[in-house]
Amino acid sequence: MPKGRAFIFLLLAAGVALYSVIWNGCTKTVSFPPSERYRHLSRLGDALVAYQARAGHLPHDNKGADYALYELRNTLPASAFDIPGCPRSSGTAKYDHTEKRVVGCSYHYINRPLRTTALKLEEAVCVMVERSDIADGDGVYALFSSGVVLGVPSASMQDSSELLGKPVEEVWALQHRRHGATE
Repeated sequence: MPKGRAFIFLLLAAGVALYSVIWNGCTKTVSFPPSERYRHLSRLGDALVAYQARAGHLPHDNKGADYALYELRNTLPASAFDIPGCPRSSGTAKYDHTEKRVVGCSYHYINRPLRTTALKLEEAVCVMVERSDIADGDGVYALFSSGVVLGVPSASMQDSSELLGKPVEEVWALQHRRHGATE
């Protein structure tokens, strides 16, 4: 191939490659990283799932949820029970080692001895949710026994504790109604 044709071929190949890169960059769906609140509740979920794997059930105490969550003291700092970026929650959670409980927790917790060995999404129930009287914004994040986290609009409930024990599909429907999806 003569030099002139090789140059034209290289120019053409570079043009096609550049067009391909630009086309892919412009047509891909833009995805935003999860919020800090989402990631924080997801880490709480990891700790609960790990506890469940060790003990065979979620933490439970007949005295109440604050006593049950104290079981996670060796896994999580007390600040894990604050909602990040929320002024009404910042620095309020503490471990009370005398009473063996969490004080100032910004989450509602199910506090039932759930024994879910199969962590299937379709069998998951809401086990922890941000307290709607503390969380800022127009919704709360809910954690399920499978470790999945969903955002739920505040307008769809009176109090976020209503979500505890509800199956994922029921909460998913609340989330979809918020975004105008039809069922």
